Amino acid sequence: MTQSARLHLTADRGRFLELAPAGGRCYGEPMRLLRFLFGLAALGALAYVVVAVPVGSKTIWQHLRAIAGSRESQELVDEVKQRARRAPPDSGAPPAKSADRLSAEERKLLRKLIREKLGDEKKN
Repeated sequence: MTQSARLHLTADRGRFLELAPAGGRCYGEPMRLLRFLFGLAALGALAYVVVAVPVGSKTIWQHLRAIAGSRESQELVDEVKQRARRAPPDSGAPPAKSADRLSAEERKLLRKLIREKLGDEKKN
């Protein structure tokens, strides 16, 4: 066996030892468990830093709570709620602005262009 080949345990089709290709990955269950535990530890460390480590006079969590409780952020939330109430219930798109509306002549030309393009596709 060369150094580029690695052994790993597997229960696939009754084989217990299998050679992995030189560039291939063979994590298996123990490696997946280690990756999960490492990710969990990193998440825990991040949570600890956010909640317990002071940045200036407050922790990151306290800064975020102060920002969320500020008058400006409350005004922003209220404004978003008001705009959401005014939006048409079935429409996912924002209402058309006056600049987006077409004149009668523009609509006529657009319909003509669409008919021409659809006619060209039917011929092909």
